[in-house]
Amino acid sequence: ACGLYEAAIKAAIEGLELAEKIGEGMQKSFLFYWAAEAALGAGHGDSAFKFIQRGISEGEKIGHPLGLAVLRLTLAKALLRGGRVEESMEPAKAALSFFQALDMGGLLQRSLGIYAEILANWMPKDEMQIDKMMERAAALVERSSSPWDKIEYLKALARISRLLKDKYFR
Repeated sequence: ACGLYEAAIKAAIEGLELAEKIGEGMQKSFLFYWAAEAALGAGHGDSAFKFIQRGISEGEKIGHPLGLAVLRLTLAKALLRGGRVEESMEPAKAALSFFQALDMGGLLQRSLGIYAEILANWMPKDEMQIDKMMERAAALVERSSSPWDKIEYLKALARISRLLKDKYFR
């Protein structure tokens, strides 16, 4: 969030090395997730895809559904940022379904925002569904005490608004 993407990638890689050394498999998915998010933030899409692929492979080995869901959400975001809107739908739906089933607060809110953004890039645009998703995301932000959830919500809202010709910011 503060722009130190290269440091974040380095820290995630160090965490992966430590997790490997001590045999801590559950954390690997999240470390790959954070490395992928940092790589995306730094504009390194290819690196992000590599981290995501490795993370999904590790998550499947140990059977870690939450780790796989966050990685799928990041995969959807990476595909969307790469202009691959149609491909981004499947991993976004999978992550959204998982987070909805468990009503997972900030992760559900983030998933709703990314899925709404995918729909805003989709032709034809389904503005009613986008509105419903963003209303649900807003309700989750209200329920949360986390400023990060609000920041994620506002970032999604800004990206969607840009695509829908400032519908939300008039």
